[in-house]
Amino acid sequence: MKSKRRVLIIGLLDSVHLAKWLRQFCQEDIDFLLMPSKKFRKIHPLLAQLVTNQGKANYKILGSYGSIRLAGYVDYIRHEFFKKFSYKRITSIQRILSCNDFNFVHALEIQGAGYLLSDLDPNLLRETKVIVTNWGSDIYYFQNYPHHRDRIIKVLKLADFYSAECFRDYKLARQLGFMGVDLPCIPNSGGIAISLNIYESIKPSERKQIIVKGYGGSFGRIDLVLNALSRVLGDFPSIIVLIYSVTDDIRALVEDFCHRFPTRVSFRTVHQQLTIEEMRREMLSSRIYIGCSKSDGISTSFLEALSCGTFPIQTQTSCASEWVEKGFIADTVDLDVDELSNSILNALKDNDLVDNAQLTNASLSKEYLDIEIIKRKALDFYLT
Repeated sequence: MKSKRRVLIIGLLDSVHLAKWLRQFCQEDIDFLLMPSKKFRKIHPLLAQLVTNQGKANYKILGSYGSIRLAGYVDYIRHEFFKKFSYKRITSIQRILSCNDFNFVHALEIQGAGYLLSDLDPNLLRETKVIVTNWGSDIYYFQNYPHHRDRIIKVLKLADFYSAECFRDYKLARQLGFMGVDLPCIPNSGGIAISLNIYESIKPSERKQIIVKGYGGSFGRIDLVLNALSRVLGDFPSIIVLIYSVTDDIRALVEDFCHRFPTRVSFRTVHQQLTIEEMRREMLSSRIYIGCSKSDGISTSFLEALSCGTFPIQTQTSCASEWVEKGFIADTVDLDVDELSNSILNALKDNDLVDNAQLTNASLSKEYLDIEIIKRKALDFYLT
């Protein structure tokens, strides 16, 4: 009888993307041990559900102390306390590996999980296969900084297998010395439940909302989006705007924009996250989705927009162009306020553009993004 597969997952336990990735395997005969790559306060609710999963897979969080609700806070407090005494998370991983046998160690994201692997005693990884998954700008952006580049190279040398959401990043991994096996190029958060009644939803040309990704931080360029919308909204008084996942560093900027259009703009912060169901509902009500950043992989929101008939406008710094090459209809723009303004204006004026995009993108989404199709490819990760 084939023994049950055991996988050590190192990743961001408060991330919906990690939770959705793991959810794909809930009916598979796999034991998952989950190790946080960074301090966190709250396990993502979807991941907490998986821990009580009644299917074939088992999910166990390291150091949960018998309570999923307390696990994140305990991890955060422990990190804050022990870092004063040079406590390292790496110690826990080394102890786990020395006491357990795993078929795979899977680092989901490089600057956290991957760097932890690079600090391990390599002898501990001799008897297991190492998977490294690139998230977002892990290679594309950070390779430009010598310190990060050296660490990325070290991580890739440890990897037996590598995955990413963009073909761009597979090429970069090879250039940085990866010599292992490429796994399927699929979304890191798994597939999307494509609804066939998308064709019966409100036509995009009849929708009155623009939905905007509101990240700031190191990569987000919400300032560019707000400047572009300021130029356009005056000519379209019936259009409303929802800005979601607004980070603390740009909240004041967003609030100021809301005051300029007090009845037409609303926002949700990262502390008031839209649920998966709420996000899909908002996408299905939106004519346009806008994602603007200095660097990105393939935005999950961009993929949601494609599947919901929302016309996507995404900056060229992502991998959106790879999906356009597959036949999807979207607009990719430079980090330029004039270009972004013209793109928004065109999508608001051209009803045929957004309606035809809905039909094409919904059809292709069923072919490329359906949850069952992606799940079958994801199973390759732990069957190799």
